[in-house]
Amino acid sequence: VSRQIDLKDAKEGMWVEFDSIEPKSTSQSDADGEKPFWEGKICKEIEGLHVKVTFKSGAVLTGVLNDIGDICTSDDFSDAIIISSTSSDFSPVSAIESVELVDDDGRERITDITKVCAGDTVVMTTGNKYKVLKTSQAENAQHLYVRPVEVFTGDGFWIDDSYFDHAIIRTAYTLDNLPKEPGFYKASTKSVWKYDGNLWSPVLNHDGEIAPAYPVSVQNPKHFLKSSVKAGRFPFEKVEATFQ
Repeated sequence: VSRQIDLKDAKEGMWVEFDSIEPKSTSQSDADGEKPFWEGKICKEIEGLHVKVTFKSGAVLTGVLNDIGDICTSDDFSDAIIISSTSSDFSPVSAIESVELVDDDGRERITDITKVCAGDTVVMTTGNKYKVLKTSQAENAQHLYVRPVEVFTGDGFWIDDSYFDHAIIRTAYTLDNLPKEPGFYKASTKSVWKYDGNLWSPVLNHDGEIAPAYPVSVQNPKHFLKSSVKAGRFPFEKVEATFQ
């Protein structure tokens, strides 16, 4: 005969059984305080991006998003899969755990027009994509001379900067670009990270709020480099931390 007693009343020789606690599932973007890449975007803005979709059931699908936020032709050639709950603002259906960008030949997504160079691909707020042929510097700005990505020859035109949304550029970031000295570092996304000389851990998210304490999202330099390129955290600035 067994019965349940308080742990403080347990004595030597008794059998103690602990209930297991399943950790709450948290996506990487939640764990490190970064917003998912699709937040606040309309479906046409992220059309053509290669993504990995993880369902709450555990199933994983990769493919390219179309202009209504769905995957028409996935990597395994399955039928069309509904990803977004609406065809306007991108919003994953309730059965989906996360939608993440797939690393694609060392490319990085940036939103600072002054960092765009000739050869990069720019995406406008309308969803249209252009190849940058040349740039022109101006005071606190940069103008882009582009050509539609579907056109391979001929002249281009200067675009209206106000319609610029983001650019897809080739990244040259390596482990050498990560800070080597232990300390606190602020990313270009405004999130703050602590480096102890071996591992990186989140301190503040992009809104300046305390990063979630659970799960402890520590990353080794190799993994942190990969996630930082994907999240657009470069460059990093060392900051002083004050605790009250």
